[in-house]
Amino acid sequence: MTHTTDPYRPTAQQTYNQQGPGQQAEGGQTEGGQAEGVARDGMVRAGLWTVVVLSVIINMASNFGSLPIWTNLVSGVVTVAAVTALIVRARRHR
Repeated sequence: MTHTTDPYRPTAQQTYNQQGPGQQAEGGQTEGGQAEGVARDGMVRAGLWTVVVLSVIINMASNFGSLPIWTNLVSGVVTVAAVTALIVRARRHR
């Protein structure tokens, strides 16, 4: 039989009763039980992936089109910077 709750982790209601309304529990968790910054972290990661995809598309367009060389260089630098940021964030959150 699989248990869906952790007996050592307080529920959101227990945390709410101990801390009072509007106060945070230990570990940066709010009354709903979700850690702060989770939504922000997801938005930053999605934004970085969007930058990577757009800069790769611009880089490909500059390679196949007759765009100036600086567009190729700038989009390449942006791609490398965004990928580096994604790697650094992934390694920090391990």
